[in-house]
Amino acid sequence: MSDITRFASVEMFIDRMPVSKSVDHELIKKTMFTEQDTTIHNFLGSSLYNNLKEEINDDSIAGNRLQLIKKHLRPALYHFTTASLALHTKFRMTDKGLLEQSDDFASQADIVGLQKMEARHRNKAEFYLKLAFEFICENEGSFDDYNKEDPNGGIKPSKGPYFSGIQLN
Repeated sequence: MSDITRFASVEMFIDRMPVSKSVDHELIKKTMFTEQDTTIHNFLGSSLYNNLKEEINDDSIAGNRLQLIKKHLRPALYHFTTASLALHTKFRMTDKGLLEQSDDFASQADIVGLQKMEARHRNKAEFYLKLAFEFICENEGSFDDYNKEDPNGGIKPSKGPYFSGIQLN
């Protein structure tokens, strides 16, 4: 996976999120990249997403583009990753099937508790994407590739976060 550009590291994630250091770092790394390559990519669109990855690789990212990643995209990525990790740490797929993890000194959270935690982190992640959208709109001169059509026919930006929960008035 050396050709993968990451917006954040496992160490940064563990330092900022309520996740034990004992969680498998490879699992965190894979989950974080999947969330980056799906959710963040969908939010930014292919043109801006690919340009940000190139700037990170070239170590040329700066200004508003660096602020977008540090203040908005990384926190969103951390929360999306935490939401996804909740399920992956409770259940593991092995050659023997889908197994529920257990520990001699701890009790497992029930599925309702797991769903509540996942929803809470997804809501926080979407909050940070909302801030990212506002930041891009306020600094559109720094993000002219946000609305630009990707020459390779990639994903168009989602134009803001989506709300996946139920809203009661």
